[in-house]
Amino acid sequence: MNQLPSPAANELAEFFWKLGLSTIKELETDQGILASGREEIYGCIFGRDSLITALKLLKAYDTTKQRYFLDVVRKILVTLAALQGKQVNIESGEEPGKCIHEFRTDNYEHLINHPQKPWYLYPDKIMRNFDSVDATPLFLIAIYRYWQKSGDSAFLDAIRPAADSALEWLLDFGDSNNDGFIDYCPNPERKHGGLATQNWMDSEESVFHENGEAVAYPVAPVEVQGYAYLA
Repeated sequence: MNQLPSPAANELAEFFWKLGLSTIKELETDQGILASGREEIYGCIFGRDSLITALKLLKAYDTTKQRYFLDVVRKILVTLAALQGKQVNIESGEEPGKCIHEFRTDNYEHLINHPQKPWYLYPDKIMRNFDSVDATPLFLIAIYRYWQKSGDSAFLDAIRPAADSALEWLLDFGDSNNDGFIDYCPNPERKHGGLATQNWMDSEESVFHENGEAVAYPVAPVEVQGYAYLA
């Protein structure tokens, strides 16, 4: 027989639930959530992190039916739709329909003053970086999952153009060598810095062969194929 949770276990679960909820509220902003933290280095909008958090919040809504979680997810999606790529800019990785990786209105000096390859700063003094291969399909998944949970058809109609653009990015830009897999391959003509690894996790040491050798571009991460198929 399954044993009922002990009072101590219930208290512990309640403690961690309250801790998690307070953390979400501390990171919440008018634009959604600072999913990577409020510290200067990570205190900005990250597309991938925001979307993974959104999907987790939707699971929390399934359990609790608290409208708060839907409201945060809605803000995340509205913000990322507004920050979606509009044009081709090889210096930032921007492409039409592509979901943003990193958006900073300030606290970007450590990136734009990088000693080897400074990151690109747009003429409006905002740092936008689009070096993420997985954020765009995650954006599409999160839109559907939000609508599935909320039944908010008016929101779906409003965000439909952004969803269409994201799908077009997958079809037009996502597969750089036309082999049927969504991949990333930094433009060799790019003069500014960016991410060598463009999926989770995006450190330079996170993607390599079993023998330790670096992988050759284009790189088609297996999880991204699953995201794209689901999207």
